[in-house]
Amino acid sequence: MGIAEDFLRANREVWSLVEKHMEDPSGIAKAVKVYGYIYDLLVNSFAVSNALAKDMSRFMNTPIEHVKKLSTLGLHIAMFQSRKFVNALISEAGVKSNEIELGKAIGLQPDAMRECLEHCFDSVLKATLPSIKECRTYWQRGAFLPHIGALAFALSDKPPPGDPRIDVANALVPWVLGIARDIMTGSHGAGSIAVFGASIGQGKTSTIYYTLRAMLFILGHPEPDRIVPNLITLDMEEFLEAMSALADSDEKAVIIVVDNASIIFPKQWHRYGGVMHRFFLEANKLINMLRGKCGATIFVANAPDELASFIRNAATMNIRGREIDVKSYKVTVFTWKKTRLVSTGEESKLKQIEQPASIYAYPFLKLPPYMYVKDLNVKKKTFAESISRALKEVRETQAKEEVEEQE
Repeated sequence: MGIAEDFLRANREVWSLVEKHMEDPSGIAKAVKVYGYIYDLLVNSFAVSNALAKDMSRFMNTPIEHVKKLSTLGLHIAMFQSRKFVNALISEAGVKSNEIELGKAIGLQPDAMRECLEHCFDSVLKATLPSIKECRTYWQRGAFLPHIGALAFALSDKPPPGDPRIDVANALVPWVLGIARDIMTGSHGAGSIAVFGASIGQGKTSTIYYTLRAMLFILGHPEPDRIVPNLITLDMEEFLEAMSALADSDEKAVIIVVDNASIIFPKQWHRYGGVMHRFFLEANKLINMLRGKCGATIFVANAPDELASFIRNAATMNIRGREIDVKSYKVTVFTWKKTRLVSTGEESKLKQIEQPASIYAYPFLKLPPYMYVKDLNVKKKTFAESISRALKEVRETQAKEEVEEQE
């Protein structure tokens, strides 16, 4: 029961933070607004840089897709990395041709561009727009993100070590904070499910780790790295033990992450027979009741669609990741569909727009060693079990075919 005890202990620490804000939840309500605004600023900047990528590519004498890749790398850095990391990029990159050509596209020299990069980076993290006139032009022309990406790209043979800041800004941070705010304000139905899917090795667990770390820091936890691992279950046994502990204690979880969820709840669950089929029927009921026991539940799947339909259909947020090639960097773009009210003339209608939810870039974003080893061991165990089951099925099939041939 060590896993369950660790989870309950961590959950109680999170609850203590939530309860401190219950008398005056305005601080967390403001944080939801601020981090949502920072995320929107970055996504809007990304949209502008992509819209103007054709013009930039002409000045930079490089394909449009390369400019878009630079913007994607820059978006990761703006979402996750610290000012210290940005300073390292500026000091180590030197003046590169890509940067000079980008400056020509917007009429700025490299030194002025770098000052604007620093000013825009600091402004965004304060949830404000640039105040310096030439830097507003730099921002409005969509140069901010591809400029950061160009500096990182210039160092791709020997990049500086990543330095993830503790207050990251992706789509999940305001989502999780919003659920905590709803719990603080007495919402009995406060409970939502997210599905976070991508192939193995595309940065899902790392992204989730730093998202939870940011949430705990914003809520006021003094040591978020200490308890984040205990809020993430890595296999079926850990998840069921945590759920059992919640049921026995009559407590509600503020947040729980179910990693490797597509192995626990596979898409083909209905094909299983016997005991496993009965387990999945019970699991279906559990998912339907999960909102009453958990505030935010994030199911991390090893492929966007390889998760049981009864979970995918219950999710209010579905995020899927696709890897893109950016020289020596491993980059995954996680996207989600955001519903917006779009007005055309006298008519207004809801429209789903796909936009970046988060960007993962390796080697800049890495799990802490303890979490990495724990996650790797679970994956090795799962792989060995899968091979064992596959061999058993092959041998049983072969034996059956041999008997049929003899008859």
